[in-house]
Amino acid sequence: MRLLSCGLLAASVAMADGGTAARVFHAARAVAPESGQVTAPAWLLVDGARIVSLGTTRPAGDAGVVELGDVTILPGFIDAHAHLLHVEQPNEDSIVNEAISLSESDRALRGVWLAGQVLQAGFTTVRDLGNSGRGGDVSLRRAVAAGWVAGPTIIASTRALAPPLGQFGRLAPAHQALAAQEYAIVRTPEEATAAVADALAEGADCIKVIVDSGRGRDLDQPTLEAIVARAHRAKVKVAAHCVQAEAAERAVAAGVDSIEHGYQLSDATLSAMAKKGIALVPTDYPGSFYELFAPQRPAEARAKVIASFVEFRERSRARLKRAAANKVPIVYGSDTYVETPLGDRGREMALVFEAYAEAGLTPLDVLRSATSTAAKHLGLPGGTLQAGAPADLVAVEGNPLEDVKALGRPRFVVKQGVLQRSAQ
Repeated sequence: MRLLSCGLLAASVAMADGGTAARVFHAARAVAPESGQVTAPAWLLVDGARIVSLGTTRPAGDAGVVELGDVTILPGFIDAHAHLLHVEQPNEDSIVNEAISLSESDRALRGVWLAGQVLQAGFTTVRDLGNSGRGGDVSLRRAVAAGWVAGPTIIASTRALAPPLGQFGRLAPAHQALAAQEYAIVRTPEEATAAVADALAEGADCIKVIVDSGRGRDLDQPTLEAIVARAHRAKVKVAAHCVQAEAAERAVAAGVDSIEHGYQLSDATLSAMAKKGIALVPTDYPGSFYELFAPQRPAEARAKVIASFVEFRERSRARLKRAAANKVPIVYGSDTYVETPLGDRGREMALVFEAYAEAGLTPLDVLRSATSTAAKHLGLPGGTLQAGAPADLVAVEGNPLEDVKALGRPRFVVKQGVLQRSAQ
């Protein structure tokens, strides 16, 4: 057996046909999320872009060995609620300013930069849920798949289906066209059916629907049912943005596949979600994250904003606890789009792990939310270390079953069998 330097791995194993040679990743341990089983030491055999085997002894053969050291091998993380082409400043008019200040080319190029950050943080797959202009997420998906740029595998929704004005609180007459640029506006079941068909024709892998977007601006039951029926006929899933309790109730009754955010979910709705297998994608952060957006002065204004954040965080934590108690599938979603002092989209996304743990999820359930549970509910083949699974891997410093913050300390990242990040 030959020993390969991690720094040379990507170049060393590339083959003329675009594939990769067989090799073994050797680490202190590996965790299989679906079972919780720990393999220590871990010898993970990969051939091309697929996992072959995982065991405690070095497999036979002449595959090159990649020594990872005292780390934990995990399946690559999956973010079910990402916005790779969208960045907002923490102010009231930011969503409008974002849409009018950058061209689609600007947003696409910045999306390349953000996609690289996300991959470096161990997120090998993301579901991009809109706010990408018209087709920006599809273009970025194509660029990553073709190998033009580095980034996670992208599941694209194209424009979200939404009530009039989408998520814009208000628009000046000169900016009315922005709504159609960012959202597929629907008012009736017929328009909704056509909008789903248009999204599929434009390359959508899933459908995002904005169920409620402010007082008097929501989608009714027949319209939601038409969206779900057309999407499911095409065998694609529907992600429903819901904030108010009534919106989530309608979406669940319509048969969507996931509730995004769901900050005001009732126990009755949570029970219905559990029975139907509808996942909750909680876009939660630890309290310290929200404090980043409190004004620095005056002190009285800052204290008032922080108090509102604390109240919001407590409500979010309580609803996630209730969701777990009702055995609702929890799927990881970051919804990161606001610029923060961290200046790194991947590091910002990883904070969600801590928020889930704060709400009482066990470290294993936190890990599952971004791996095996996410893959199952998004209809993906990954999220596991089983033989035949995609060789999408992240190796983190420490043991995430003992310290959930270890999930935010990636040392090595492998996507489709190729090393993307190395600690060396």
